[in-house]
Amino acid sequence: MIFLFDANVPKRVQTSVNKIFTKHKFFATWDPPFNPSMDDLSLFHTAHETGIEALITLDTVQMTGADRQHERRACRDARLHWLGIAQPFRARGALARQAATAGQLITNLPYALDVFDKATQPTAILLRPAPLRLHSEKGFPQAI
Repeated sequence: MIFLFDANVPKRVQTSVNKIFTKHKFFATWDPPFNPSMDDLSLFHTAHETGIEALITLDTVQMTGADRQHERRACRDARLHWLGIAQPFRARGALARQAATAGQLITNLPYALDVFDKATQPTAILLRPAPLRLHSEKGFPQAI
């Protein structure tokens, strides 16, 4: 599958995803013919014209905002799947935010790929926020 990272997805996240999902292609809005300052409607159109199949973004309001129905419609008209990543606003520091974003995407992308592969029409997936605390089994951490 061919993905486009929106300008709001950190470059380090793109690098991490590229290293793991080597059978797929990932482009970013800073790659030609895109431009990070492109408006979303132009971005969707250009993505469709260049063979992009799905957009990965932190701009979750594109699909959830009542005042952004035109963006949802444009994404559908461009035949793009949409994968929204909840922004880790509560994560402390840039590293924690990038790790939460990358972890959320890397963990869920195999399942999103399955949904997109089976979809008969453009499909939107909004990921749940990553946990911002240690998620360990009951009884852990423990002394060893």
